[in-house]
Amino acid sequence: MTAFGAWFSAQQRQVLSQAVAIAQEQGCQLYAIGGIVRDWVTGRIQEPPRDLDLVVAEGDGVGMHLAVALAQRCAAAMGCRLVRHEKFQTAELLFPEFTLDLATARQEVYAHPGANPQVCPASLWQDLARRDFTVNALAITLNPAVLAGGDVEVLDRFGGLADLRSRMLRPLKPGSFAEDPRRIFRAVRFAVRLDLAIAPEAMAEIAATLSTGAFIGLGGSRLRAELIYCAQEPRAAAMVAQLADLGALACFHPHLGLPADFAPGVRRLRRWQRYFAPEQSIGDSIALWVLAGLPLADLDSAPALQRDLPPQWLQALRDFHHLAATLPPSIPSQRVLWLQRYSLPTLLLAGQVSRLRPGIWRYLARDRHGASPLTGDDLIALGYPRGKALGAALWHLRAAVLDGIVPPGDRPAAIQFLQTHPPA
Repeated sequence: MTAFGAWFSAQQRQVLSQAVAIAQEQGCQLYAIGGIVRDWVTGRIQEPPRDLDLVVAEGDGVGMHLAVALAQRCAAAMGCRLVRHEKFQTAELLFPEFTLDLATARQEVYAHPGANPQVCPASLWQDLARRDFTVNALAITLNPAVLAGGDVEVLDRFGGLADLRSRMLRPLKPGSFAEDPRRIFRAVRFAVRLDLAIAPEAMAEIAATLSTGAFIGLGGSRLRAELIYCAQEPRAAAMVAQLADLGALACFHPHLGLPADFAPGVRRLRRWQRYFAPEQSIGDSIALWVLAGLPLADLDSAPALQRDLPPQWLQALRDFHHLAATLPPSIPSQRVLWLQRYSLPTLLLAGQVSRLRPGIWRYLARDRHGASPLTGDDLIALGYPRGKALGAALWHLRAAVLDGIVPPGDRPAAIQFLQTHPPA
């Protein structure tokens, strides 16, 4: 196993060393915690981690104080940006290659099941006890010797190491899923990602939690975030399929089921997005594909979804259903006019419908970029006035190219076409 301190990049070690030094100056203790410890123990991730989770104990607001001091030391040399979340006593330091999350050790109190937590300062062990699963309740004390590659002791009060060895995902306490049903999504995500089996008692609790019906249509931005986290994973299709099998998608809407051809659609979406929209979030696209399994009538009659989903998501889903229910024009130019009204996220979704797929692929790959053989200046030189008439003539020529009447880039043929077939 790679030494814990040697796992990090040179810049990460520099930042962590600064954080340890500031913690010592402020008289508090700094810990690596949660996923970063779990992933190091399993050895599944060889490259330096992209998300560093640290906790400072003990005292009110000590994590925020350390984050501010660390940002001040790193800003000039490394260009980090500090994002503060005062309500939850957490802060993010955003670096070009990684993110460092710093939190004060805290407890969480839920006013009611599914509510956002209220936080108060706590000890390290109390902080670990509020975690979701035993494998995420691990910690390592950070000090210069550990960062230099020395031996470490993994702090494990809840049996997380034993559960990792037995390939088991287990919640820290009974009632965990009823307290926060979003943990059902996290359970599936970690189980599939880490090749763990969800403990039998946890599966029974998930079934009991969902059978109450209390969380049907729960919705909310945090639940949507959990779906996006699953959708961003390499094994997103397996995760979402398991959520559907458990009945967890009812947390969005009782009638939400997976679209037909769901898993192949996920694979195609990844490929299409690489080609046509590499700057967009694949997590958003796959989450939209999941929600596309909800019939349009249910989408439009669900107040929670109307409230919780971003307007652009709602529009993309409505447009997807309209596209899927329409027969596409057979004439290429008419098909371009038909498709160019829709957003790229909508077209990526609609491209998963088999009868629409060839036409949408041609549109995205070729036809939407087609240009008239003549420019606006060419048409003005031919006597066309500026304004709507010029635009109509340019589209008239572009349509002729799309429909195979005028060869692409053939200026003499374009001029002859305008003379014999002037735009209406």
